[in-house]
Amino acid sequence: MENLRRIVEATDLPVTVDLESGYGDTPKKVGETIGLALKAGAIGCNLEDSYPENGSLRKIAQQVERIRQAREKADETNVPFFINARTDVFIQVSQKEHNASLVEWALERANAYAKAGADGLFVPGLADLALIADLTKDSPLPVNIMVSPDAPLNALAKRGVARVSYGADPYIATMNGLREAARKAKLR
Repeated sequence: MENLRRIVEATDLPVTVDLESGYGDTPKKVGETIGLALKAGAIGCNLEDSYPENGSLRKIAQQVERIRQAREKADETNVPFFINARTDVFIQVSQKEHNASLVEWALERANAYAKAGADGLFVPGLADLALIADLTKDSPLPVNIMVSPDAPLNALAKRGVARVSYGADPYIATMNGLREAARKAKLR
């Protein structure tokens, strides 16, 4: 939270924070985490539906309670806090196994998360444009897709994607560039 506070103080831009699975094993702890993020100046967060220790998905009812608690905590303030509910449905299997049944599973989660107070649906791992179109068409929430730097942003927009995230790719590219520059400097 101290890092979040420093970032918020360093910019006039609104800041959202990746809160992983909410940094708590109970819905109440998730609500406390949201309170701390708000106090640090965040205006939104990502909140995952998988367990941090093994990546398996939480039951929908469990995640609904976590989102509901986050929404209640956020609504105690005058900050229009954006909860981007992340579903890890598509990172449970390889992209070759992505299909319409996984879209239905993600939509079941999206509907429950929307009713619990989520504002957006973040779906990392999904890259198939037809499946993305199917998801955005029926999602009650705006859809956020994680993309690679060479992703077809126009194609995603045409299929209804509201937001894209680049994840760690820009950081990895920067670190690789610095490593290569250091290697070249060392050879001189």
